[in-house]
Amino acid sequence: MNRKQKKAKRLVAKAHTKKQAQIYMTPKEKQDIYEWNTAHNELHEEFMEGFEEPQFIKGFKVGIWLAFCAAIIWIFWHFLG
Repeated sequence: MNRKQKKAKRLVAKAHTKKQAQIYMTPKEKQDIYEWNTAHNELHEEFMEGFEEPQFIKGFKVGIWLAFCAAIIWIFWHFLG
């Protein structure tokens, strides 16, 4: 067998084991898992709802990014130009 055939065989075997490992849950269990997985989203949204960054911090972040971009451009221009 060549490389591609071996890879295909391995992927088919992996897919088969994943199919065998499927767990059948009741709708109540699925709902409980969904609620558990999404609970932190609600808490995060509730926390971030009242939080707003001051204009100074936003401007500072933009300034840092512009300085970073300028430094990268200068490095390329200086060493590769």
